[in-house]
Amino acid sequence: MTESPQHADPSILAVRLRMVRDTLPLLGVDAAVLVHGPNIQYLTNFRASSAALVVARDQLYLVTDFRYSGAFGALQSARIVPSDIVLGVAARSIDETLATWIRERPDERVGVESRYLALSRYTWLVDAVSGGRSGLGGTPLAPADVLLPLGDVVEPSRTRKDAFELAILREAGRRISTVARRITTGVVRVGRSEQDIAAEIDSLIAGAGFERPAFETIVASGPNGAFPHARPTPRTIRDGDLVIVDFGGVLSGYSVDVTRTIAAGRPSAQARRLHAAVLDAQRAAMTTAAPGVTAGAVDRAARDVLDRAGLGRFFGHGTGHGLGLEVHEAPAITSLRPDAAATTLAADMVFTLEPGVYVPDLGGVRIEDDVVQTAAGAEPITTAPRGLVPDDDA
Repeated sequence: MTESPQHADPSILAVRLRMVRDTLPLLGVDAAVLVHGPNIQYLTNFRASSAALVVARDQLYLVTDFRYSGAFGALQSARIVPSDIVLGVAARSIDETLATWIRERPDERVGVESRYLALSRYTWLVDAVSGGRSGLGGTPLAPADVLLPLGDVVEPSRTRKDAFELAILREAGRRISTVARRITTGVVRVGRSEQDIAAEIDSLIAGAGFERPAFETIVASGPNGAFPHARPTPRTIRDGDLVIVDFGGVLSGYSVDVTRTIAAGRPSAQARRLHAAVLDAQRAAMTTAAPGVTAGAVDRAARDVLDRAGLGRFFGHGTGHGLGLEVHEAPAITSLRPDAAATTLAADMVFTLEPGVYVPDLGGVRIEDDVVQTAAGAEPITTAPRGLVPDDDA
């Protein structure tokens, strides 16, 4: 089994940090407080359930608690984290330590990731900081003068993967494709329960060398397949059922995500029609995806195929989503949200293409693959057969 690198080289981190620091003046701040774990990992290689990172123009300050100080020290000794990073171990709480850092810089404008900071936490920080700062004449500062709510700070850099990330995602795609081949050729059988199949899939994911499943594995059979995010139940697979299996794995922190729809026993003519339409929709999306094309155009290519087949009303979600340190990240491949639809695809983006149809009382079909956007088009990094039955050459 090919080994996957665990951490980005510090030279890669330096490039990522420079991209983020270059955005600070555009955001109107001197420093940004990051609280979202994947963003902290992206910039430092440090993973923890409790941490905050301050990215200033001339300083990099990581705050965590005593549970993770030893792990940070090991990364620092191995020269895996940025050489200029300063660690602050919170004596009582991370937020108190952050508030102290901000109060000591009364002339600096500091922003925070508003998408990931709870309102109660933001309010507490504003109160804690403004207690030691005031405007002209002692007038209390407005919240935005104390801690400016920011939009995406790191995500624009994360959208296009660097060589380190692409290598991991390609290897993860190879491994999850091996798992998919096992699933489509023997795991889904008449008489087995959805829960038993899900448990075996999770075992196969672990056996392929993944850290963990990327999300709770979905096995949805028969009428349960009409619910896109159905959870596995004790329901037993019956002859003729359509069975949706949606599964993924995390490798070195990066997620891949695959869906196949498998016929248990002999598929009906209607099942074959649904599957063929969804497969055609995925092919249309894959053919359309190219640098300079919008995410909305890719989504509409898939949606148009299903509309022509009379199935458009059964397709209620977007055609795909970005992959990386999170299993759902930018870009969103959809025309259902104007902001996402206008996103222009670019080389080195990694995303899924997963059209589906969900027919009440009958079931559903979804086919999902992961692709790297290249100058030549969408390059699949998941390659398992997409047929409705093992003998199909789809």
